[in-house]
Amino acid sequence: MFNLILFFGLRSREAAELKLSDFDLENLTVTVRAVKGGLTRAYEEIPSELWHRLKMYLKIRKAHSKNPYLFPHRYMEIGHMTPIGVQSLFIRICKTAGISEHSIHDLRHTRGRQLALMDLSPYRIAKHLRQRDSASANRYVDLRDDLETDASICANAKVY
Repeated sequence: MFNLILFFGLRSREAAELKLSDFDLENLTVTVRAVKGGLTRAYEEIPSELWHRLKMYLKIRKAHSKNPYLFPHRYMEIGHMTPIGVQSLFIRICKTAGISEHSIHDLRHTRGRQLALMDLSPYRIAKHLRQRDSASANRYVDLRDDLETDASICANAKVY
C-alpha cells in the first residue's frame, strides 16, 4: 500500500478508494481518480517492482473475492478501507519502526520533491499528483531550488 502511495503521490482517501478495476494487469496501467476535484489520470510507466508487489498482495487478498476495492474494509463485506484506517496503519508501522512525527501525507510530499529534483516542470508535477493547477506544485520546485542553494553553501563553507 505504501509503495503505491509513494509512487503515485496518493492522498489517503485516494489509496483507500482504489478498486481492483483501476489496475489493468494486461496493459500494465493504473487509473487514479483524484478526490479534490483534480485530474483522473492513467499511469503507464510503472516500475516492474511495483507490479510484482501488487501481484504478491493480490495473492494474499483472495479472501475478499466479492469486494471490488484493493484495500477492503475490515468488517464490511464490500466496503473499502477508510482514509483514517490508512493513516492509522501508517502511524502504527512508523511507531513500530521507531519513527515519529510523520503522516501518510508526507509520502505525497516526498513524491513531489522527487519529481522536482528530476527537473520536471510544475505542470508535469501537478499532472502526476492530480492537482488542478501547477501553482500547487510550485512548492516542490521552490524546495528543489532551496536544496540546490543549501548544497552549494555547504560545499563552499569553510571548516575552522
